[in-house]
Amino acid sequence: MKIETKYNVGDYVWVLNDNRPVYTEILRPKLFVFGNFKKSKTDFSGELEWELNIRSQFFGNVSLTEKHLFDTKEECINSLKD
Repeated sequence: MKIETKYNVGDYVWVLNDNRPVYTEILRPKLFVFGNFKKSKTDFSGELEWELNIRSQFFGNVSLTEKHLFDTKEECINSLKD
């Protein structure tokens, strides 16, 4: 299996944290796999999230999918309009 991503470990990205733009480092990938087991067939789907260097009060580091990561501060702020 090959997974292609827009970002890599160590990259810095813009994200929204409490509706504020934050520039942070990507620490590591997290892959979540969901499965549906049936007698003759196994269906799987998955979702890749990136763990970021932002601490959550209750859950440790924040993890987000690539659609919530931005290359520029302007893109990050403009995402609030959507």
